[in-house]
Amino acid sequence: MRSVLDCNALSDLRAWLNCYYDAAEPVRAQLGLRARTINPVPVPSNPSAFGLSQKSQKLPEKIVASMLEYKFDRDRHFTVTLANGQVWRQIAGDDVVARWDKPARSYSVIISRGMFGSYNLQVAKMGGVYKVHRSQ
Repeated sequence: MRSVLDCNALSDLRAWLNCYYDAAEPVRAQLGLRARTINPVPVPSNPSAFGLSQKSQKLPEKIVASMLEYKFDRDRHFTVTLANGQVWRQIAGDDVVARWDKPARSYSVIISRGMFGSYNLQVAKMGGVYKVHRSQ
C-alpha cells in the first residue's frame, strides 16, 4: 500500500497510472493473476529532468550533486536544493529523520531510483536512505 501512496506524488496522469499498476504487481502475483502486458511510459534521458515525468526520454539511474540548501518543516521532513538547481522533498510517509547540522555545501547527495518509480536520497559518507520526490 505504501508504494501505491507514493504514486500520488506524480502529477503526470500516465506516469501515475503506470506507478499504480507497477505497485499492484506483487499483489497480482500473490493472487495468481498474470502480469499486466501494458508497456510503461518511456523514461526521459535528459539528466536535468531527472525525477520529473516527461515523455520519450531516458534518465540516468542516479545523480550525484552537492547540496546548496536544506530546510526542515515542522514535522522534520526536509526540502533540499542541489547545486544543479533541482529541488527534492522528503515524502510525508517517510519516517527516517535527517540529522544534518553542518552547512549544506558540506554535504554531497546521491539520488537513485527506488522501487515502483520512487526515488531515494542518501548523503555521501552518512547513513540513512530517505524517500523523496522532485518538486522542481
